[in-house]
Amino acid sequence: MITAPMIITRPTGLREARTGEEALKTVRGISDASAGKLVATGNTDVQALAAATPEQVAAALGFRSQLRALALVDEARRMLEQT
Repeated sequence: MITAPMIITRPTGLREARTGEEALKTVRGISDASAGKLVATGNTDVQALAAATPEQVAAALGFRSQLRALALVDEARRMLEQT
């Protein structure tokens, strides 16, 4: 029996950058500075961001409004749904 060669590829995006600022910067809307602030407050990966409340994210990033924080949390949740 002849089998085709197996092609191994590296994972990209969320799976490649698992924790820390690099992982958080894969979320649309997270800048270098925001990623640093999130890591400093214990949100070390996309999963933690997705599990956080908009209130927690707004406090970590110094946002007055929770709308921007809600958008970041929603984007993290959307990314996790796609993996």
